Amino acid sequence: MTPFPPPPPRRQRPLAAVAHLGHIVARCPTELTELVLALILVQWGLVLALPGDSFGAPVYRALQATGVPEVVMGLAAIAVGLGQVVALASRRRTPRVVGSALAGCCFFAITSAILVVEPVSTAAALYGTLALASAVIYIRHRDGEPPR
Repeated sequence: MTPFPPPPPRRQRPLAAVAHLGHIVARCPTELTELVLALILVQWGLVLALPGDSFGAPVYRALQATGVPEVVMGLAAIAVGLGQVVALASRRRTPRVVGSALAGCCFFAITSAILVVEPVSTAAALYGTLALASAVIYIRHRDGEPPR
């Protein structure tokens, strides 16, 4: 893995920082990001599948209000996460597009549910960032980024 190149020279334009962030995102290794996102989903699903009241915290009230049992939601998250790991191992584009889209939908649903609860929790920022990372992976695969 090559180290990140030096940042672009400072310019007198207001969006230089945004351009630099885009440069960093473009150099980020897709496979590692995909694996981390998949493992986060698997771990989240395992916590939900364990006995106990995982949705007891106020931030998860909206997820509890859906009526879907925690175990079912946990097993679905585990299935999506493990499916994403299998797709990553296959090194084929189509399964990876589907896996990143499903993971992004999962993280977006969690973020949306957290945002409707009063008071809004900082967990919304965490899950929102994970949804954004999944969207970046999806766009890269959809646009045909070649495997490394």
